[in-house]
Amino acid sequence: MEKAQHSIFVLWIDDKEDPEFIKYRLNPNGIEVHQEFCYEDGIAWLSNKENHAKCDAVILDVKCKIKRTDTNDSDEAFQNYAFQVYGMCENNGSKFIPWFVFTAGTGYKPELLEVGIPKRKWTLTEKKYYSKGSDRAKLVEHIKELTKDADNVIIRSKYAGICDICNDGEQLRFLKIARTIDVDQNFASTSVFNDMRKMLAYTKTYGKEHGLFTDDVDSVKKALEQLDNICTIDPELVPKYIVTNYESLIDTVNNGSHSDDENVEEKTLAVDKDVMSAKAPYLSRLAFLQLITIFEWLKQLPQQKDEISELKAKLQMVLFDKVRYYEEHIGELRYDKGIPHVGQCMLKLKEGQKIAEFTQVKLKHVVINRDPKFKKTYEFFALFDVI
Repeated sequence: MEKAQHSIFVLWIDDKEDPEFIKYRLNPNGIEVHQEFCYEDGIAWLSNKENHAKCDAVILDVKCKIKRTDTNDSDEAFQNYAFQVYGMCENNGSKFIPWFVFTAGTGYKPELLEVGIPKRKWTLTEKKYYSKGSDRAKLVEHIKELTKDADNVIIRSKYAGICDICNDGEQLRFLKIARTIDVDQNFASTSVFNDMRKMLAYTKTYGKEHGLFTDDVDSVKKALEQLDNICTIDPELVPKYIVTNYESLIDTVNNGSHSDDENVEEKTLAVDKDVMSAKAPYLSRLAFLQLITIFEWLKQLPQQKDEISELKAKLQMVLFDKVRYYEEHIGELRYDKGIPHVGQCMLKLKEGQKIAEFTQVKLKHVVINRDPKFKKTYEFFALFDVI
């Protein structure tokens, strides 16, 4: 099952849970929610620089707890603490975060709701708050409308699914890279290369969790080696373009993560100086495209436990029991310099037989290739049937 794709990230400060509203109203509209259950914790969460960078909107309850140890909720929580949230949303340099008061509205003093909530020019309604009983659809509509031009939302929408396979740290890193390249179009920035290097390191973590890499893969170079081995055996499992882009990106970001100043004897570090001097004006864009190509492919990895186990078992055969993997294997027949093959299995056509490239064939009777002319290129030999 594919993971839900969210483009809007919301902080909700409310001491009562409402999983139905989150599951059936917010999530289906692309809104992911982080809830804090008292004002002190909500303010502390939003005060964190990384959380603030990630957050696109804030929902505030009126009758709430001040601190998590409080026995009861109270109006004082909103009266005395909401202004701190407003300040962090509205007065934080270039980042503006719309806030919404969402309340049951029963038993409150009229002045608390009508006078105590400041009116803002950016709101889309004359009402200063949204009723939990009757304004749920309106709240969702206004969150979407007031966040649609936010950088984070634009990026998450454009690269749907990529942020969803990242943990919180990598998602922030990806947003920063995409903002630099896509939004600001700062193609001379060299900081993106170090961020991309860290995201490449994350690919081995994500790959292991989803059945792609064996446990001993502890570096991107080992990840590349394993991807290349899998591709050689079965390019339908790992396409050649993934190996090519992965290898190229490793070289670029490792070079670009060090400046010449760090080692005066190092003469091969060209990325930093050539990007900053506009000698390589397209390199950061190329690296970004390679990164998102890799992540677009990674998000297709299995998500369910049984499917992950199935992929793991398959790759164990690919890497450590190739003959068994190829036996009865169905793949596309390819030609390389006129030699028909499926992965590392060389095939032999009957005299006069013509089979188009990419024809599906089923391998059988797989053996070690003893032909001295071809055994270095094709480790195995097999008979086949056309499917």
